[in-house]
Amino acid sequence: MPRMLSRIEDYFPYVRHKLKATRKSLGVVLYRHFADWVFSEKTYECLDDMVSYVQAHPDWNMAFIASHRSETDWAEEPFQFITHNIKTVIQSGANLYLGPLDEWLRSAGGFKVYREETTVRSPNWLLDTLLEFLEEKIGVELNAGIEITKELAEQIYRAYFAKTLTDGYNVLIFPEYSEKRDEEKRRTIKYGRSYSGELLPFSALPLQVPYFFQKTHPEKNLVFYPLSITYERVIEDQNFARLEALKAQGASTKRIYIEDYWWNLTFRLHQRPSRLHLAFGEPIPMKELPLRGVASRSKLAPYLRDEVGKLSVLYPTQLVGLALDPVLENDGMNITDLKERMAYVRDQAAELGERYVQHLPTDMDEALEQAHEQFWQPNRLPYYTREIARLDGSTVAIHRPDVLMQYANHCRHLFSEKLSRTTLDAGS
Repeated sequence: MPRMLSRIEDYFPYVRHKLKATRKSLGVVLYRHFADWVFSEKTYECLDDMVSYVQAHPDWNMAFIASHRSETDWAEEPFQFITHNIKTVIQSGANLYLGPLDEWLRSAGGFKVYREETTVRSPNWLLDTLLEFLEEKIGVELNAGIEITKELAEQIYRAYFAKTLTDGYNVLIFPEYSEKRDEEKRRTIKYGRSYSGELLPFSALPLQVPYFFQKTHPEKNLVFYPLSITYERVIEDQNFARLEALKAQGASTKRIYIEDYWWNLTFRLHQRPSRLHLAFGEPIPMKELPLRGVASRSKLAPYLRDEVGKLSVLYPTQLVGLALDPVLENDGMNITDLKERMAYVRDQAAELGERYVQHLPTDMDEALEQAHEQFWQPNRLPYYTREIARLDGSTVAIHRPDVLMQYANHCRHLFSEKLSRTTLDAGS
């Protein structure tokens, strides 16, 4: 029978990071080559400002608050921290630590967050996997393991998170979550990537730890630092529906994430390279929160969500998604109408500021051609993919409305009201 440990610190070896990666580490070098293969262009906004700010305040803790639309977030953002020698650990779900990835994720700064009840046999992934395999084969319990309940998991998370701050590390947090209720009104919380493309609500829990740490350590200086990546094409966009289906079928977490990783690693076999834009916002010292109208912790999560949301930009894929949004339930749209709607959406985004349209051509024929490069390409491996949409004479035929909806959702939060059918018709 699984046992419990006497002190919360005794659980730390099961979740701790082993941050030691450098620019020359194998995982960092492999990601550099992977990124060169997958992305045709990477642009950075205020990256140098962030590096300068961190270097100017070496004794301060940064709590980097990020949006989460792709597993690539987990690679690109730590890659920048490692490259610029910014000592940052990353909170990440235990589901990501499959086999030998455990060691690589920990060396990159990852610390495990258990969110479901589980039993672990060893802090070492190889021994843990071996014991599990042998027990299944011989039917005899070799190691009772350590039981981690949901309540205990939260206690471990809070305590270890606080320890990383005490030790002087910066922390990268992905606070988005979604909530579902089944027919019996049972509540299910999913943390992590936004499968819908929306900027989801921010969970209060990962923000409370640094918030209360600052309150109880007034001699310290903690800073919330927003950042966000906008993708011209999210690697997993077509695979999210498959992952949801596997979960609904009761597939194991291991199987789901093996399929997830396999899709991502083979992305370029069925998709052209695309662009990404990584933006850093303004640093927000926690001691200044009251001056910004955040006088209580209940206002913290929505405030930081707004700050992260401001960092999104539009590529032609988001522009087309928003323009097609009112007719996604239909078969398609006339191309002339589509370009009029695209122009209207671009004008609305430009009113917010030029940074939001920096990747958008002013000519809608050119914008449509760039989107064409991403959405309307022939199938390279029919087993993997199908066209998202297709130019069919004077009409755009929609094949994957669920994928197009993701791109409409990527930047929907930027606008004060939904770009609804009525609004678009009025504008165009």
